[in-house]
Amino acid sequence: MLIRTDERGFTLIEIIAVLILMGIVAVVVAAKYSSPDVYAVSSELETLKTNLRFAQLKAMNELDGTTWGIKFSATSNAVSYALIKTTGGVQSSPVLLPGDSTATHTLTSGITATTTVNPIVFDNWGSPGTASITIGLTNSAFSPSATVTKNTGFIS
Repeated sequence: MLIRTDERGFTLIEIIAVLILMGIVAVVVAAKYSSPDVYAVSSELETLKTNLRFAQLKAMNELDGTTWGIKFSATSNAVSYALIKTTGGVQSSPVLLPGDSTATHTLTSGITATTTVNPIVFDNWGSPGTASITIGLTNSAFSPSATVTKNTGFIS
């Protein structure tokens, strides 16, 4: 029987040490990409999409040509939006948004909004019209966007 003593390979201790180091690096990278700024802008985008769906639902419940939508406004230090209702070409005062105590939702400080159409208005079919609409929210760490698909009104 021949026993070789020059075999090369990794010992169990070396493999465990490498796995521990890889775990530490993974935790550091994950912590870097999960800053509170990312969560803040993601949360605001989901709230906006929910409010868009609410405006769309309100418009789909109208039979008299009344439209509903979301209108953005900005001041020097904040971006906000409101739920609007338009009947016979006359826009009413902003309506309370679900879950908000005021008619205007102000985005978290440091978040800006861009949109291809303002206001975003839905007809009684839930359609925003013949052009898709993109709404982007941006802060220092993250820039997600939502899309309202033309004709169908699908919000993603």
